[in-house]
Order: sequence, then structure tokens, then C-alpha cells
Amino acid sequence: LNVQSFPGPAGAGDVTGYKGDRYHHVVSGDYVYLLRPDLVQNFHFGFYRMLNVTTPPGAEEDWAAKVGLKNLGPYTFPKVSITALTSFGGGSYVVRPQSNNFQFSDSLTWIRGRHALKMGIEYRTLRYGNWPGSSGTFTFNTLPTMNPQNRSGGIGFASFLLGVPTTTTASQIERPPEGATVEHWKSWAGFLQDDYKATSNLTFNLG
Repeated sequence: LNVQSFPGPAGAGDVTGYKGDRYHHVVSGDYVYLLRPDLVQNFHFGFYRMLNVTTPPGAEEDWAAKVGLKNLGPYTFPKVSITALTSFGGGSYVVRPQSNNFQFSDSLTWIRGRHALKMGIEYRTLRYGNWPGSSGTFTFNTLPTMNPQNRSGGIGFASFLLGVPTTTTASQIERPPEGATVEHWKSWAGFLQDDYKATSNLTFNLG
């Protein structure tokens, strides 16, 4: 059984034909204020947002209902795994609706004699969302068709033809962004640096 013989959504798990849309938005800005001739303040703001959508062939076409399976999501062709044969269906259907990164930093540069002092703080908040869509999985192994007396033999494809799966999974997931799994990271950092010019051709970077 060669999955390449299944066109479109049935072979989506292993063949090419994915559609990927990725969007990036970047905003960055600096405000530099001259406090004194030897003292400069720099405030920085940064924002990055990414939207990444990966869809296999046949996505959002409710193939589960078309082949007679009820109460499954419309996202992909159901994935079928058969013992000793190549699985078919499924495919990666992923929406990442929330990937927002914020950065705030404030720094001072102070020139004093041979010293160029730099100090500052930075705050970052990262938010990452992941929303996977699935239309169920079905596994057919030798158990339903084996000899019940000695628990041997059995053919996975025969179990498939009988329509008796060994395991099945199904899930109902809310549409993004409500159904997304969202993770948050927050971090603070500070720094202090001194560029000391010992001689005209020797500078120490301390920090």
C-alpha cells in the first residue's frame, strides 16, 4: 500500500501540497534624550508578531462527514493507521494565532574622563499560541481478526475491511484564538558596562 497513490486529502499525511501562510509584523522605536553634554538616555520599544498557518490538502472540507463519520471536526481527512501498511490521511493542520513579543529597555550613557559608563534595564514579555486541528485517528491492528483460541495470526488490513478499529481518538476544539494553547514568558535583565580608555591605543571593556 503506497500512500502516494492516494490523491489529495487522503495522502496529506505524507505527500507534498501543503499551503503555508506566514505573516510578520515588526515595530521598533527609540527615544534619545540629551540630559547633559556628557549624559544620554535612550528608551527603546520593540514589538514582533507572527501568524503562521499550515494547512494540508482538503483542510476545512469536513471529510469525516463525507465518509460517514459523525461528530468529528472538519479540519483534515481522518488519519488511518493499519498494521504492516503505510498510514494515510491526517496531515499537519496548525494555526498559531498568537505569537506576540514585547520589549522595553532604558539605558544611560555617561562619559566621565577616561570612562564611558553604560547602564540599563530591559523587560521582555513573550506570548506564544498553538492551535492544532484534528479530525480523529483510527488504528487497525491484528487483534480483531486473530485466532481467539491461541491469540495468533490476524491481518490489520482485514480488520480495516471489517471496520473494526483497535483504538480511536476524537476531539472537539474551539476555533482560534479561544481554543489555542497559549504560553507566556516574562523576563527582566540589567547591565552595567565601563569602557575605560587606559591609553590612546588600549581600552578595557568591563561589565
